[in-house]
Amino acid sequence: MSIFNIIFVGILYRSIILIILIFFPLYHEIYGYVSPLSYYNSLSDLQLHKDIIYLFKINECGNIYFLQFYKDLFSLIFNFDNNLFLSNDNCSKVFPGPFFGIILLITNYNENNVFILAGFIFIIEIVNLIIWVNIFKKKINDLYVLFYVFLPIPLCFAFMHIPDIFAFTAFSLLSFLIYNKYNNFLIIVALFLGILSHPLFFIVFFYLIFELKEKKIYLSKLQIYLFCILIFISAIYYLQYFTVDILKNSGLNNITDKDNNFNFFFIITLLKKILYILGYQESLSNNYFIIIAKYFSGIFYLIGFIYALFNLRHAANKMIIFYILCIALFFAPNWRYILIISPLLYLNAIFFINFIYHKFFLRTEY
Repeated sequence: MSIFNIIFVGILYRSIILIILIFFPLYHEIYGYVSPLSYYNSLSDLQLHKDIIYLFKINECGNIYFLQFYKDLFSLIFNFDNNLFLSNDNCSKVFPGPFFGIILLITNYNENNVFILAGFIFIIEIVNLIIWVNIFKKKINDLYVLFYVFLPIPLCFAFMHIPDIFAFTAFSLLSFLIYNKYNNFLIIVALFLGILSHPLFFIVFFYLIFELKEKKIYLSKLQIYLFCILIFISAIYYLQYFTVDILKNSGLNNITDKDNNFNFFFIITLLKKILYILGYQESLSNNYFIIIAKYFSGIFYLIGFIYALFNLRHAANKMIIFYILCIALFFAPNWRYILIISPLLYLNAIFFINFIYHKFFLRTEY
């Protein structure tokens, strides 16, 4: 089956699902009926992203909002003030990646105007589909490539107005450049787009480091300098976000002497959080279609994760394990975060299936 035909099937399938969901929205137990044309307010923390306009504005305490965190941080270090970022809610704001907030402003996204962003995201997901079909075509059988276009995750993100899709697009572009050994500034551009889109894209920086270490790609001195500068600026910008998010979600602010022991319960909790990230998270929607879609995709992602654990000689697998462990250890284990690396996990799952087939059914080396 040609690449064109597979892509055509994928686009047609997405278009049919889009039309169905517009006329027959899915029911979410908390948010009611949700369709691709719904206004995503609390569903995607819109206000948090729209607050990007306050980044360099003066707060009630007379400081720039963005710099307030660093002022509090220095107070904590030098004055032993333990009220970091919590002293005055009117003075403090947490800033995620600015890209989605800028998109919301440009598209004038509101309850009466969702079409522009909804259409843009739908097209972006198709672009991702085209990129990964072209990558997969060189690595796995056409039947597996065709099956990918029907996989619920990442397909469902074509209908959700959330920032994850933009980080996914940046990672797709980065992966395409790496797989095709394009050693140019587009790699830096892809990294820049990704880090503007989502805080967790910072972990993806290590993917490029792994690839450089294995000499899969090469960057000029100027490109390496730009890469280092990008890491440095990103670390400074996201320090405020990571600190607050880690204290909120990792449980580090509730540690006691008893909790410091690395014990059985810690391991069980870690494993549960990994399963949540891979899609086996309790669904607040209480909708069986959503639950089945997540669990079905999770089968491939769990297999892909296990395969990565036993094949750490590859840079992509190192990044997969590093990415998932970082989220499980320090952040809220949300299934949405798997989107960025979902194609790599699917590819691993197919490699594992082929290995089993050749080893035990054909009894040949794979």
